[in-house]
Amino acid sequence: MSNIIYPLAYQLTPGQTQTLYYLGFPASWKTVLLEIAQKNNPRFKDEYGLPTNALKKLVDSWMEGIIALAPLKKDSHDEHWLTSCYRYTEQDIRVLCGLIKVWVMATYVVPPKVSPVVKEMARNFCEKVCPEAFLSNQSEQTVCLTAEDGTVTEEAY
Repeated sequence: MSNIIYPLAYQLTPGQTQTLYYLGFPASWKTVLLEIAQKNNPRFKDEYGLPTNALKKLVDSWMEGIIALAPLKKDSHDEHWLTSCYRYTEQDIRVLCGLIKVWVMATYVVPPKVSPVVKEMARNFCEKVCPEAFLSNQSEQTVCLTAEDGTVTEEAY
């Protein structure tokens, strides 16, 4: 108990900026996934969104530089669905498509209590997942992480 604890700190520079890279989630995919979720669970509420926690863990494990994955809800704006500190490469997008397929299969095909209709819908969806759908949904933006007085802005979180 006599050891002194020194907290780690990061000195913020006023006006610090960072370029963030975004991928938007294809609207047609979201519509199909919401239909699958509704068919799988009739009490499913669109406003609560799809169960993407497992997908987030997969993305965090397999893709470098990912800092945010937004929830997919009926009325969500998905232009900035996936945020990264690094520009997305073709390989990154192929990996992401593979992770989406794994997530859908694990959520709607593998569990034994899922109905055959839902399993078929999920398999059909997985066949349509392709990297080309993300090509037009890429954007980037340079954001200010700290205000001029050195305080953290909302984008920094």
